[in-house]
Amino acid sequence: MEEVNAEFMRITTFPLETKFLAQLDKHSTKLLQVIRSRGGVVKQKTTGILQVLDETVDIAIRRECILKSLMIYLGEPVDHLIKEFQDAEAGNNGNLCNNVAVI
Repeated sequence: MEEVNAEFMRITTFPLETKFLAQLDKHSTKLLQVIRSRGGVVKQKTTGILQVLDETVDIAIRRECILKSLMIYLGEPVDHLIKEFQDAEAGNNGNLCNNVAVI
């Protein structure tokens, strides 16, 4: 992940993670409107996540909820993103104890 961040910084002169999170924050209201407007399975799967979002003020948790809901909206399995992060961290550290869903 550090290589990707370094390459992005070299090409654009902007830090990738900071840029991504800023854009996520900027567009989160519209994303939530779109996600909440869906019915059916998407609504069922996102109800609990959006409830947590509505009850918290912690920006990290809010971002995580938005990303999880967006993945469900797009039909992607949420656990794949978290598993890929865990696999990457395990490969870098050789330790599965540090697995945290960081956004």
